[in-house]
Amino acid sequence: MTPRAFTVTNVAPTAAFTATPQQIFQGELATLAFSQQSDPSPADTQAGFTYAYDCTASGTLSVANNRAATATCKYLKAGTFTTGGTIKDKDLGATSYTASVKVLSPQDALSGLRAQVVALNLNATRTSDLTTKIDNSLQKLAQGQKADASKQLQDFIKKVNDIVQQQTLTAAQSKVLTDTANRIIASIAVS
Repeated sequence: MTPRAFTVTNVAPTAAFTATPQQIFQGELATLAFSQQSDPSPADTQAGFTYAYDCTASGTLSVANNRAATATCKYLKAGTFTTGGTIKDKDLGATSYTASVKVLSPQDALSGLRAQVVALNLNATRTSDLTTKIDNSLQKLAQGQKADASKQLQDFIKKVNDIVQQQTLTAAQSKVLTDTANRIIASIAVS
């Protein structure tokens, strides 16, 4: 019997890769995460995997050779970013993935907040009370007056709380609006 030579080829690990949330406000964090990791080699699986993360798919690794299956990225500019992640086994077999993160500017976030208010179908006076504060904030931003834009949103929050006291808005609706307004205020600070 003649011995036969054969070559064993390393098979790279696979996984699911996500960026969450997929839409954030300028200045917020997104989490890049691997899940459902798999490798046909029990030895590779037992040894564990290393991960590399690229927050903007620029080719510059934000985190490399990390044992953690998650990393966070902070986005200080608005836009849509393609993130990258690579999972690697002990034999250096690697698989790379991408996911998108959309980062809204404060102006875009304010437009979304305005749409939320309009969708509540409050009476015309209540809707106007709230949308006027948002429109004023947008105007102040356009003029480069960040502090005044934030002040308008603080006034918006007060008005939301007043409307809750009048039992026109539920506590749950109020929470969504005020949480969003506070996130926008934070976003304005870093924009």
